[in-house]
Amino acid sequence: MKKKILLSYLAITLILISQLPVAFSNSASREIVFDGNGQGLKLSLFGDKVIAFSQNSNSKILENTIKLNSQTIPSSITLLNAPESIIEGQVFEGISLVVEDSPGSTIRNNTFINLSSKISISAIKLINSPDTEIYGNVIKELALSNDDLKATDTFVATGIEVISSDGVQIHSNSISNIQSSASSLSRTITVGIRVLFSNSPSISSNLIANLSSAISVNRIIGIYLLKSNFSSIMDNKINNIYGRNQRYSTYASGIYSETITNLTISGNELSQLTTRGTSITAGIRLFNIQQILVKSNTIQYLSSGKYAHGVFLTKVEIGTATQNYFQNISSEGIPFSTAFNLEESNYLTIDENQAVYVDRMVALDIYSTENIIYNNVLNENELGGIDSSPLISPPNNIIYRVDSNQTYLISWVVIDTDPDTFIVYKDETVFLDGKWNSGVPIIVNVTGLQPGRYNYTLLVFDKAGHKSKSTVFVTVTPRNFLSESADRIEHFLKKITLKSILNLSPIIIFLYLLTEFIRIQYNLHKKKKIVKKRQIEETWDELKSNYDEFIDNMFPYKEKE
Repeated sequence: MKKKILLSYLAITLILISQLPVAFSNSASREIVFDGNGQGLKLSLFGDKVIAFSQNSNSKILENTIKLNSQTIPSSITLLNAPESIIEGQVFEGISLVVEDSPGSTIRNNTFINLSSKISISAIKLINSPDTEIYGNVIKELALSNDDLKATDTFVATGIEVISSDGVQIHSNSISNIQSSASSLSRTITVGIRVLFSNSPSISSNLIANLSSAISVNRIIGIYLLKSNFSSIMDNKINNIYGRNQRYSTYASGIYSETITNLTISGNELSQLTTRGTSITAGIRLFNIQQILVKSNTIQYLSSGKYAHGVFLTKVEIGTATQNYFQNISSEGIPFSTAFNLEESNYLTIDENQAVYVDRMVALDIYSTENIIYNNVLNENELGGIDSSPLISPPNNIIYRVDSNQTYLISWVVIDTDPDTFIVYKDETVFLDGKWNSGVPIIVNVTGLQPGRYNYTLLVFDKAGHKSKSTVFVTVTPRNFLSESADRIEHFLKKITLKSILNLSPIIIFLYLLTEFIRIQYNLHKKKKIVKKRQIEETWDELKSNYDEFIDNMFPYKEKE
């Protein structure tokens, strides 16, 4: 009987466990689609299970549809036809988010990390969802890599992508470490924020850093706008955009806008834009634009294998570019760099701008004739003056763990009119030396070091004997038991929420009661055995002391002698 009870409880436990959510792995790529049927949704990640709650009833769990796709497609979640949805405070690890036909939604304070793909990918994609607000999100470690030598496609890697969604606000997001590469027959585009066919977007106060592309014909752009009228791009910080291809055409730009009417670009900081090969580097690139205001932007440390321009305008008409500051713009392929380069651009006022360590303030082609240019200051500090030392763009210190699979480079950009030699010291030992060119990065690979702290110091000289120095510290941390445990704890804590604890409480209570029942049954059984043993011992003692009486009781009819 007791065995039957225990088996029954065990069967019930196994049934309940079988109802728990089954974890899905990124190796089995899939798309999860939630159709709101016209009502807003709230999205929640519980472990590896994704749940969408109705806005009207937080307790109602909506069904999801799961369909397997190609292995080259990463795991993704789609909210469809769900106006005024809220996606808030979630950690999407290896998962991208698509919000479609859901106007007035909010995507805020989420983290997107470790996304990888062999085809085009966006951490957040918004489609036909006007008046949506995207802010406070952290997007990092997004990699697109396709080594198919026959591929001739265009592959795009984007942090935030908006398509056909008017009135979208994108602000206060952090987007970093986006890398893409493909075969030489392909084209790759690496973009921090990409807005297409969406009028009146506002893009402000975002941080975009560490974007790179390699191998193929490639484009690396911080913010990209196409056919999005009445746009504003304000107070964003964009730095470290790097095209690594030495052979094929590369285009790097902090801000790129195309085919737009009425565009404001103001208060942005753009720095460390570098390309090699037959390339173009531009802080701001404008093509086929009417009615512009480019004001109070800082553009510095631009270098290129061919052309380098602070603001590059083609077919731009009517507008003002004023109070912008340019510093250290250099090109390897032509004898001059420019703060403004105009092609077929007219009716512009370019005034009160300042450029330092730039060869030319404004360059015009023969088709740019109806412009007003005055009160601009070029090279207030003379290049190559008697007290002028080479100017070094200082890189950040580097920290990584010994088991990291990323590539870590120190890239110094040095500007001077008469460059000569350089020496790189590693902990006071000569590590690298040679000749350097103005604006061409001096790059040191610091990948694969053993745990420890390293000091890399660059010392550069010009032909006049002036010198400059820059130091970068590289710290490599070990991966030991504590760090592994910390990783596991961090991963576990990310998946624990109040909602997940509440969802698990009935199962926890049941398992606790089952454990208590088994413990009580075991203790009762043990006590019964002890009592029975004592009863037997007492009976035996009584038998030995009253043997004759015991025999008489057994044989009541025995004749007496």
